[in-house]
Amino acid sequence: MTGRFLVVRDDRIGDVTLATPVFRALKESFPGCFTAGLVRPRTKEILEGNPFVDEILVDDVDGENAGLLGFLKLAKEIRKRKFDAALVLWPSRRNMKLVFFGGAKKRISFGRKPYQLMYGTGIYMRDKKHLHSPEVENNLDVCRLIGADVKNKDLVFTLSAEDRNFAAE
Repeated sequence: MTGRFLVVRDDRIGDVTLATPVFRALKESFPGCFTAGLVRPRTKEILEGNPFVDEILVDDVDGENAGLLGFLKLAKEIRKRKFDAALVLWPSRRNMKLVFFGGAKKRISFGRKPYQLMYGTGIYMRDKKHLHSPEVENNLDVCRLIGADVKNKDLVFTLSAEDRNFAAE
């Protein structure tokens, strides 16, 4: 199966980093698939240069995507890309609405909030055992819901030449 996947993780730096194995799992499970990440401006660099990420979309809630018009602009951008599935690794009302109005055919996430019923096609219900699972595992559990074979749980980091030089100094 090839497909077009949107991975939504628009919270903190560490959490976006812990989502990087999802992109690898999608690419390895569905050769030829297209993957995009939806993140905030402050975490965009984490996905830049990642060989498993084809595109990065940015939700700038304090800038160009603020308010109703900004929200609708981003939802339209998402809709243009015709995603087969959106894996929402940070379930929030805004993210739920973005993937719903963005037209993703399958909307998959985890949680127990009533508004998450709009995900519609897949909700991974974390029980008490999973509430304290490592975040990488929670992210990969969402990925497994679409049939991805999760073999490699390693984080994916890429550094620019400038970053490598800085680190070397």
